Amino acid sequence: MVHTRSALRRLSTVLKNELIDDVSNKVLSMQISDSLTAFINYEKTKDGTYHLIHSEVPQEVQGLGYGHILVKETFDYIAANNYKMSISCRFIKRVYEEHKHDYKQYYVETK
Repeated sequence: MVHTRSALRRLSTVLKNELIDDVSNKVLSMQISDSLTAFINYEKTKDGTYHLIHSEVPQEVQGLGYGHILVKETFDYIAANNYKMSISCRFIKRVYEEHKHDYKQYYVETK
């Protein structure tokens, strides 16, 4: 599903919180509503690279653009902190390919 920028901006205004990096559990998450949270599991390599493994959006809101927002917010977080990322999740990789021009300096190929 392709989302327009204005539609994604409208969706992002309804999210409850900013992206949260739960370092102890290796989860990046966004609360969508009081009872719904979308998240990305990651591993952090010795050099500090975020290896993005899996993304998940609650079934009730799948296909509405929240996964795309979660991934974009994750990329923005990585860029803002000048971190590096690698990706093994197909969905995250697809979003990366759509926005490669904005984030390619933060991407490292997995071996």
